[in-house]
Amino acid sequence: LPGKDRDVMLVATDPLYVNPVFGIEDAAWLAFHIIVTDMLVSGVRPEYALFTLNLPPSMDRVVFERIWAIIDRECRRMGIAIIGGHTGSYDGCEFPVIGSGTIMARSRIGQYITIETLKAGDELVLANPPGMEAIASLLKIDELNGRNEFGARYEAIKEQAWGQLSVEKPISTAREFMIRTGMWGGESISAMHDVAERGVLGAINDWCEATGLGCKIELDGWPFDPSIASFIKRHFPDPLAIWAASGQGGVIMGCRPSLTKLLLEELDRSGVPGRKIGMMTGKGGSRVLEIGGTSRSFPAEIKDPFWPAFMKVLQVKKR
Repeated sequence: LPGKDRDVMLVATDPLYVNPVFGIEDAAWLAFHIIVTDMLVSGVRPEYALFTLNLPPSMDRVVFERIWAIIDRECRRMGIAIIGGHTGSYDGCEFPVIGSGTIMARSRIGQYITIETLKAGDELVLANPPGMEAIASLLKIDELNGRNEFGARYEAIKEQAWGQLSVEKPISTAREFMIRTGMWGGESISAMHDVAERGVLGAINDWCEATGLGCKIELDGWPFDPSIASFIKRHFPDPLAIWAASGQGGVIMGCRPSLTKLLLEELDRSGVPGRKIGMMTGKGGSRVLEIGGTSRSFPAEIKDPFWPAFMKVLQVKKR
């Protein structure tokens, strides 16, 4: 939203997705970070928030207070002022979607990132592994296979995976990179996109649809820990599936080719795993996909494999 001179107001909104199967506190933490991510990928720190909570009549006050305590804590930690909202209990409202959150921030023209500066030739860097949300969620609910795969390490691995579902670290690293190079306004990192529903492939497809550009994607496998790779394969036998799976915590960055190596080095120094996974090509170009050295057609319709896997585990647990 334009203001006076070169001032702008950035606004992003998302559903408040709180799934009790993950535990109330962990679910509320994930819900908050899903909402704040869309602002963070603009490269601007969030400043203000509004939350609408449409609560199930069956929810008792203690559960509500536990959810709100997490949202309040995370807003305070990030310096976000809650400036308004609405809370009510209504027939027909049920978990997991119990409202929405809107995040706002002030910036100036040329000091935030939009897809408008993404162009042909920009290289694509993935910060953090693909399918992180899918992996962490399945680790949470698939205790049987988790313990079989990881043994005594299961609890620690499960908690570590959940704790990585925030994009704060890769985004702060990207901001520092742009500040250090003195290149804002898309001159170094030309675009950023969270890896949410439909995963890495969905994010790249969004960019192609919005810009009319093509892409060439090379997915030669992410260097997962062998036990994590085995757990993934249990749920996603097709190696392409993890690249289309929900991936909150991951970020796709478009980068000018001359700076890709420096960006990867910056991510590595920050402890954020990153890899170049392809590039954008010219207007009207095709969407080319290679995985493991083999060409695959870019899916005409990208379906997130996480939800069928998630529901399958829940059904098995109910037996």
